[in-house]
Amino acid sequence: VYGEVVVPGAAHLCIVTEQARERNEWEGVRLEKVEIREAVILGGRMEIQYLHKRNEEFEVRRLMEGEGWKTYVKGRMG
Repeated sequence: VYGEVVVPGAAHLCIVTEQARERNEWEGVRLEKVEIREAVILGGRMEIQYLHKRNEEFEVRRLMEGEGWKTYVKGRMG
């Protein structure tokens, strides 16, 4: 997008649901209250983390060198 490499929001949701499905041995996953706050633009030294919380909430966040963690996607599995 405009010369930047961007991870589509749908890709994050696919990763989160597949991780939850495999971890919990679920047949399927229903997402609720999903917020895609901002596009993840790839570049530089960074790390993307898919965080699953005990209350079935999830976050997709990125760590950029010198900037700290920033949440890009969050939601809940029902």
